[in-house]
Amino acid sequence: MPDNYYDILGVSSSSTTHEIKKAYRKLAKRYHPDLHPNNPLFENEFKTINKAYEILSDEQKRANYDYSLEAPGFYAPESEGRPSQSRPGYAPRAYYRQKKREYTPTAWMYGKLFIIGFIMVVILGPIGLLYQSTVVQYENGLEAENKGSYYLALAHYSKSLSMWGGRNLESSIRGASLCIYKLNEYNEAQYFIKKGFSYSNNDSIRSLFHYYAGLSYIGLKEFDMALNEFKVAEKLHYSPDSLHYREADLLAYELNLYQEALVHYQYLLDHNLFLATSWFGKGWCEQNLQLVQEAIESYNEAIYHRQGYAMAYYYRGYLHVNQQDSSSACSDFKNAALLGIKQSESIYHYYCTDSTQIN
Repeated sequence: MPDNYYDILGVSSSSTTHEIKKAYRKLAKRYHPDLHPNNPLFENEFKTINKAYEILSDEQKRANYDYSLEAPGFYAPESEGRPSQSRPGYAPRAYYRQKKREYTPTAWMYGKLFIIGFIMVVILGPIGLLYQSTVVQYENGLEAENKGSYYLALAHYSKSLSMWGGRNLESSIRGASLCIYKLNEYNEAQYFIKKGFSYSNNDSIRSLFHYYAGLSYIGLKEFDMALNEFKVAEKLHYSPDSLHYREADLLAYELNLYQEALVHYQYLLDHNLFLATSWFGKGWCEQNLQLVQEAIESYNEAIYHRQGYAMAYYYRGYLHVNQQDSSSACSDFKNAALLGIKQSESIYHYYCTDSTQIN
């Protein structure tokens, strides 16, 4: 067998005491004399294994032996009567393997807290800055909007949406509202509406954006799309008053669905909402459905609720023509002309200047 004790036990110089002990036991079982009686070869190797283990299992002896490997001829086992020596000028090398440092539970706790704090600073710090930035952009948008600088406000709301933060939803709502009600920028409104849907967290907010989508589609002349959006908003329980008002006008003036529009106008009248415009819309639908007398009565109500309702005078004048009531017709055309309806002025001069009769 080789003379190197590490090689004898089949371990490396970096092996732990436990690994050396494990290797020794394995070899001791293999070469034990009791398993090989009257066999000098196994008996000698068993002694060699024991000698190697005796040296390597003792910390001081192992340290001396390790040093002897670096300075051949230096090491002599104490069992042979030679004292342990060291090279002049050098202290024996300390045991090559230090004991693993152990930490108290308190030290571990502080270490974990430090790591958590470091992660929060490195990762959550920038997120906090982004969050605050979007708040600042939103507030700048509100300030600009209050001053009437609508396009500047829109730029702030848009920038707020380009960052993650705490005012994304509010910026979407303000941006969409500004585009629809103040700037008539309906394509731009679609951008804010789309963003708003992505930040909506309940049906109430989603219904608002469906309502805004309907208004933007009206501005883009996509009336069927607008009606669909209003229907969705209605299912999500958006304000019924606003929806009836918008759907009534859409059905009456854009889609020419007069019978359906009448249902919505009747709802508004039953709830005393938008009385002048609702009576006028009802009269318009009735006029197109050839309900002449009903239409006249609706226009009467519209004029009653809004003095100087020029269009109500104008269309009521046509209905009086159909009834051969020239006096009432001329009176209505004259009032409509005085209130600024140009075509009513030409009609009045054509039919009513020379004669109060309309042939």
